[in-house]
Parts: sequence; C-alpha cells; structure tokens
Amino acid sequence: MMLVDKIQSKLKTLRQAEQEDRSQDQARALELPYLDLSGLTIDWEDVKILALDDARKNQTAIIRRFGENVDLGTLDPQKAQNIKKFLEARNFKTRIYVISPKSFSKILATYESIPKEIKKEEIKITAIKNLAELKEKSQSPSATESLGAILGGAKIMQASDVHIEPREDKAKIRYRLDGVLQDILEIQKDQYRKIISRLKILSGLKLNQEEIPQNGRLLIVDGRKKIDIRLSLLPGPQGEAIALRLLDPERISLGLADLGLNEKYLKLIRHELKKTNGMVLVVGPTGSGKTTTIYACLKEINHPEIKVITLEDPIEYRLEGIVQTQIKEDYSFTLGLKNILRQDPDVILVGEIRDREAAEAALNAALTGHLVFSTLHTNDAQGAIPRLIDLGIKPEIIGSAINLIVAQRLIRKQDEKSFTGYKDRTGIFELIKVNGSINNLEIIGSMRQDGLEKIKAGISTREEVDRVTNAQ
Repeated sequence: MMLVDKIQSKLKTLRQAEQEDRSQDQARALELPYLDLSGLTIDWEDVKILALDDARKNQTAIIRRFGENVDLGTLDPQKAQNIKKFLEARNFKTRIYVISPKSFSKILATYESIPKEIKKEEIKITAIKNLAELKEKSQSPSATESLGAILGGAKIMQASDVHIEPREDKAKIRYRLDGVLQDILEIQKDQYRKIISRLKILSGLKLNQEEIPQNGRLLIVDGRKKIDIRLSLLPGPQGEAIALRLLDPERISLGLADLGLNEKYLKLIRHELKKTNGMVLVVGPTGSGKTTTIYACLKEINHPEIKVITLEDPIEYRLEGIVQTQIKEDYSFTLGLKNILRQDPDVILVGEIRDREAAEAALNAALTGHLVFSTLHTNDAQGAIPRLIDLGIKPEIIGSAINLIVAQRLIRKQDEKSFTGYKDRTGIFELIKVNGSINNLEIIGSMRQDGLEKIKAGISTREEVDRVTNAQ
C-alpha cells in the first residue's frame, strides 16, 4: 500500500509539473509573462477587491496588490481583459500573468479564508499619550482593550518588540527600544491569562496547549494602516512567555544611503549591485539590521527591466514590484529555487542561510548567472567563510560564488530628550571583497573602526560602541 501511495504521489507531482509547462508554453506563445504561484503567499486583503463570482466567470483573479498596482493571474487572457477594464475604471493599474489551473485554484481557495481572517482586524492600537495613561489603560478588564493599550505604548515609544513575561503573581511587560530591552510596567496574572488567550485566538494557535512552543502571526490596525505581528510563545514554570515582533512596513522603508554606510562602503556596495551574477552576503546576529540592508539593496536595483524574486522563511515585509515567495513544510529551498529559476529572474533573494540545503541553493544560483542576496548568522565578516565550510560547502565554490560580505551591528544615536538618552539607530559595518578565491580576500575596515568614526562625528558614544562591539 505504501508503494502505491508513493507512485500516486509521484504521478500527481508529474501531472502538476506538466500543467505548469503547458501554462508556460501558452504564455510564451501569447508573449505574456508566466507565474508559478507554488511558493507565493496570497493575501485575502488583495483578492477581495474582486468578487469571487467575477473571478470564476472570467477565469482571472488577483494575485497581489501594491497600492494602486494590481497583478492578475489568468487561465484565459482574453477574458482577463474584462477584469482589466473593471479595475482600471477604478483607477487601478494592472499586469496580467498566465498561470496554471493549480495556481488559479490556490487563489480561489484564498477567498474561503476571508471571513475567518477578518477577525484578525479586531485588535486596534489605542492612542497613548504618556506612561501613566499606558499603565491605566493596560489594566482594562477587556483583554482586547488592554492589548490595544500595550501595543499603543509600543507604537508611541517606537518599540520593535513587546515581551510579556509571567512571574509568580504578576507579568512584566518590556519593550525593546532601539535594540535594548526596557522594563515598562506590570499587569496582574489574571490579566496576563486573558491576553495570552486572546492572542492565541487571533493567531489561530491552540488554546489548551501550554507545554510546547507555538508560533503564529496576527494583524493589528493603527488608523488606516495594518501592521503584521509575529508571535512566539515559550512555555515556562510560571506560564508562557510572550514575544511580539512588530513588523511595521515603515521600518523597512530606508534606502541604501540611509543605513549609516560611509562614503567608501556605499560606493563599493553600489559597484557590486551593478553586477549580473555572484552573491552579496550580509552577516550578523539576530536584530543587527540584516533584513533592512538586504531590502535596501533590492530597492536600489529594482527597476522595470529587472525581475527580482525572493525565497523567504517567513516573508516579513512586502516589497512593491518584487515577487516574494515563502518556504513552507512541503516547499523547501531546493524546490523553491527550482521554481524560481523557471521564472527567468535576474536577481534572487534567499532570505537566510540556515543549513547546507539553503547554502547550496543560494551559491548555485549565484554561479548560474544570477545576482543573489542572502543573510547568515555570524559575528563578523571573516566568520562567514568558516561557517559555510562547516555547513559542507567547498572553499572553491565559496570563492567563486561570493562577491562581497557585509557584516553589521546597530548602535544607538545620542538624543538627550529621549527616554533612554538615545533615539533611533544607525549601522556600523565591515566589508570583505572576495576576489575569486577565499585566499584572495580584501578586508575593508572593521566595525570597531566604523564605530569610532561615528563617535568622532558626534553620532553615538563610546559606551554604545563598546557595548555593541563587545570591547573591554
């Protein structure tokens, strides 16, 4: 029976691949772009612009929307013109892609999630003026109102993360402000229990499961803006610790020139971005700003004549004009990259190298005529190459594939009027240029040196640079 199941599964995979091939041939014959939606996350907020009946009738549906720009997926390009006219009459700009029946079914299935997902909008950020008001409103009997106040406090203080940590009879709330955790307030234990139950409902997690870690996502509303939140629950003796990462799209809006790169570093990175193949690898620990730097690079090169596709786990921020796909349980880096290469990309982002599979996928793409971006967890630029070798990658492959390694940390800027004496952050960087071999590395500056230059410029303090670079 197991053999029969394997054969049936293999046949199903082959039939699906044939479907994609036929759709790609159709697109080529009609001189239209083709898109495989296997790893693409479809957002119900985008598809709901078009009624389900109209989508079915015209065999055309919305893939994604960025402001007034809408991408359509169709089985029948002629019928797609009806939807195109409908949307353009409402001031939308449209692009039409040929997709397979499987991809079209995936979009239609998204409609089924609309009623359920709308519940995620019930948490609204409460406007908070000061810490006293935050403490008062966070004690509301309503878990929804209490959570709205806690998130409102996080917004006004520009926190990137909210931590709710249970104690014996209370729970401590801390905000991460400019990279450093700060104690904010405490709430009663029964209030904490209400909040954690509410968060589980909103993010679709198991209410009765408290013994294993759980991860989810939820949506909150701040006026007209919607903010995605990544939720992590970790069990402990006093209850589950809560960590909320606020994925505010405004935080990812920085350009390359806004990151804190000095003139020399900026010039070198821009030179590397003009290349058509090879890898730019950004390294550093969690929270060091790697994603912001990578996205700034993508925005720098994102032009209509260049096709950019990402392979992320998970997709944290949505970028306009870029095709973003997400790794899932049944959609590995290897399979994802295979599908991406069929889309004829110029530039590829492999979100993070965590294991040998992801490393091989990213490096092989860099060796086959694509400009590739990726990130890796190491302490400094020089640690990137030993880390890749530890993952099983041959040194000659590393030397041939990688063009540039950028390592970074974030330091706080001085601001006497702020809550902590610091306000906002900027990057300190070090670069290694790889010239075809790991035996021919060009080390360009160090993070410590870059930090000292920012001290001289009055941007930050020696204490802050010492803290971030672990200097004694």
